[in-house]
Order: sequence, then structure tokens, then C-alpha cells
Amino acid sequence: MDYDGMNPYQLTHDRSMALSPAWAPWGTELAFTTFKRGNPDLYLFDLRRGASYPFSTRSGPNIAPCYSPDGKWIACALYKDGNSEIYVISRDAQSARRLTRNNRIDSGPSFSPGGDQIVYSSDRSGSPQIYVMDSEGLNQRLLTLEGKYNDSPRWSPKGDRITYAARHDGIFDVVVMDANGQRPFQITSGAGHNENPQWSADSRKIYFSSSRSGRRQIYMMNADGSDVVQLTQGDECFNPAAGPRPKRPGVSRAG
Repeated sequence: MDYDGMNPYQLTHDRSMALSPAWAPWGTELAFTTFKRGNPDLYLFDLRRGASYPFSTRSGPNIAPCYSPDGKWIACALYKDGNSEIYVISRDAQSARRLTRNNRIDSGPSFSPGGDQIVYSSDRSGSPQIYVMDSEGLNQRLLTLEGKYNDSPRWSPKGDRITYAARHDGIFDVVVMDANGQRPFQITSGAGHNENPQWSADSRKIYFSSSRSGRRQIYMMNADGSDVVQLTQGDECFNPAAGPRPKRPGVSRAG
């Protein structure tokens, strides 16, 4: 749909669940998880052709895709090792590199704008918290020092902040913090769960899902939590992903 919720239209027609879409930097491709073959596999959708094709069909769930800023890699969570670990897979699907190694759940990777770091969630401390590491998997360290349950981190396109969902007293709300983990600030409140935060391409807006009206719907707000606008109606909607900046005339985003 358009950024303001207008002109929604369906892309996949697989008679199957399609989850967690992620935009390629050049704006004509999406990565997503589909159950069309039974197993949760990663597929790529070519918007120009209107067709999808398999990207990662390894045993167990293949979930939570995120493109690197240069589009050469897709970070994701794979369960082929017996538990969820974060991998980066080359876009040509010819090579895969494992970044995390523990017996807990690591998921939800998001690249920094420079591509040199990845923020992600892990329950290695006993409950989900936000961690960051180099894009090679080195220097893994805890970012969140407040809250018992923090998940779904997303790095802002400007690189200065990270947003995530935090659970307090059984309710999820959207939080924004500095990229170094300092100054976390809750920007949603009220009835219902507020989850799945995603930045707009200019870092000025945050899209998120909320059940404040009963069913989960997609909302948009300023990065400080003001001017909340509901974008979708009807059946449940969640896991929004904002597209990249529109390409300038004469500039190709092909990867």
C-alpha cells in the first residue's frame, strides 16, 4: 500500500501464510517467509515480474529476513542447527555464514545503515533482550539494560537510533533508544499491544502494529510517538515494512 495506507493490493497468491516482508534497497524486490511448501521457507518476490522464487529452503524455519544496505547479503534466522541462529546469506544464495552460536534463540536481525553492525534479539540471558554485533559476528554485546522482555529491534536509516518492542506488565509498547543503548524512551501507551516497529526511509516516522482497536492494524506515528494515524482496516494486519526512498531519475537501484 502507499505510505499513508491508500491503494492496498495483494502481491502473493499462494493460498499460504506469507510473513515478515523486507524490502531490497533498490525497491523492486521483497524477501519474505512463506509456508507454501509446508516448511517456513524464505522466498524473494520480484515486483517487476510479479513472481516469487525460493531463496532459503533449509530444514526448519527460515525467517526474519533483512537486506544489507548494499543488497549483497540477507540476514535471517535459521533453525537448521536445532535452534534459531542468525545467518547472513549472499543474495545469489551461493554462500551462507553463521554469526551466532549458542543454545538459545537469536532472531530479528537488522543491519546498521553502514552495514558494519547488526542489531538483533536473543534470550541468552534468560529473556529476550537487544544485542548488537559486528556484521562478521564478532563483538556480540548487550544493548538493553532496562526491561525484562525486549524484542524486534530495527536500526534507523540515519543510524542514530534503534526502535524495538518492550513488554511491561504483559503489554507490548514501542521504545526508541540511542544506537549505543542509552536513553530508552517509550513512545506508545494506552490499550492494546503495540509491536513490530519499523522506520520510514527518512527516519521521521515509525510504522507499527497495534491491537488498540481490537484487531491488530497498522499505524504510523512520528518518531517521538506523536500524531498517530491508523492506516489499515478490517482483518488483522501486522509486521509492516516501509519501502526505501524513491529512486531519483536516471539512478538505478538494480543490485
